[in-house]
Amino acid sequence: EKNTEHQHVTIAIGFLGDICNSFEDLQHPFIKKSTQTLIDLLQNDSINLDTKPLILSCLGDLCYVSGKYFFEFQKLVIPILKSVIASIDNQEKLPDQDLIQWMLVLKESILESLTGLIQSDPDTSSRKKFFEKNFEFTWLVKSIYDIITKDRILRTTKLSIGLLGDCGANYKAKKTYLSKCTWIKQLISESIQNTGKNLSFMGNW
Repeated sequence: EKNTEHQHVTIAIGFLGDICNSFEDLQHPFIKKSTQTLIDLLQNDSINLDTKPLILSCLGDLCYVSGKYFFEFQKLVIPILKSVIASIDNQEKLPDQDLIQWMLVLKESILESLTGLIQSDPDTSSRKKFFEKNFEFTWLVKSIYDIITKDRILRTTKLSIGLLGDCGANYKAKKTYLSKCTWIKQLISESIQNTGKNLSFMGNW
C-alpha cells in the first residue's frame, strides 16, 4: 500500500513540475496551494523518503514561476530548505550507510530548488528584498560550499557551478562577493580545465 501511495505521489509531483515548466502565467492561488501542499508532504514523517527529493526539486519549479509573488513564496521555501540542510548535517554526524545515497540525492534536489529560486524573475522591489531582508546570501554560498566539499561528484559539481553562475547573472551586485571566495575561483578553474566538454563549458560560462 505504501509503495502504491509513493507511486501516486511521485506521478503527481512530476505532473506539477511539468505544469510549472510548461506555463508561465500560473495563477497565484494555484502556486500558493501547491507550495503549501508540498511543504506539508515534506514534513510528513510517513511519506516515503524517496519522495522528499522530488518535493524539493518541485518547490524550486514553483519558485521559478512565482513571478511578482516571488517574495511571498521565498519566505515559505527558504526556512524549509534551511531545516532540511540542518537535518542532513545532523545525520552526517552519525552516518547510516543505508542513507548515504539518499542524502546525495537530497543534496542535489536542494541545489535544484535553490536554482529555481535564483532563476526566478521577480520585480525589482522583490529582488531587492530577496537579499536585504529575508534571504541570507552568505547562507546560500555556505550551503553550496558544504555540499560541494563533502560530495564532489559530477552532478553536484554541475549544479553548483550553474547555481553560482545564476547568482552572478541575476544578482550582479553580489558578483564582487562571489569573486573573492577562493573556493569558488578554484572550483571554476578546475571545471574549465576538466576534459569533459559540459563541465568545461559551464566553467567558462
